[in-house]
Amino acid sequence: MCAPSRPVKQGIYSMSWVAFRYHVGTAAFGSLIIAIVQLIRAFVAYVQAKLTSMSASQHSSVAEAATLLTCCCACCLWVLEKVLKFVSNNAYTHTAIYGTGFGKSCVSAWTVVATNMTTITTLGLLNNVTMFITKLWIVGGTMLAAFYTLQYYYATQLWSIYGICVVTGFLAYGVAAAVCEVFECGTRTICYFVDEDASFCPRELKAFYEQDKDNATEVDNEDGVEVNRKG
Repeated sequence: MCAPSRPVKQGIYSMSWVAFRYHVGTAAFGSLIIAIVQLIRAFVAYVQAKLTSMSASQHSSVAEAATLLTCCCACCLWVLEKVLKFVSNNAYTHTAIYGTGFGKSCVSAWTVVATNMTTITTLGLLNNVTMFITKLWIVGGTMLAAFYTLQYYYATQLWSIYGICVVTGFLAYGVAAAVCEVFECGTRTICYFVDEDASFCPRELKAFYEQDKDNATEVDNEDGVEVNRKG
């Protein structure tokens, strides 16, 4: 009964060693780029606050123009940070699958995103809705369970149980966010597995994807035939 657990442990240890040996630098480099952009954003925000106070006190047109310019720079930096985070997350997924470097993973990840834009957008929207409902159920269910449990066992011993329920809700939200982040990483990985160029796709998932694509093609062909008949 204990024999199957040994290869699993060896696999976990070997994967951990590969991730620590080869992929820590990739994660650190991506985080460094985002940290540099955030540092520049903080500096621009500081300059923007100084210029805003200067324009409010002196009513200078030069200060107002500089404030407007810093606002534009702050907006562009915010967009750049969001884009870098999105590309970095997909690059990490590509690195985990193929073991390539950060630069090559960014290029390949962007190619996959551009090729499967509709699939990734739809999957992202469904993932956001699903994760929101999941977090809501986890937090709400945990708070309700804590409330009824405390009310049943410790109603006469506690001064108020609402504060404990609120703290429990915050803890539950932290756990739910961590779990949902794992599921989000899994759904993002599926986007690479359903890509036609992915060679590590499991047979079951590849068969499901090809069947779904064939069904979609048949529906499009039937719609085209109906349109031609009506025309």
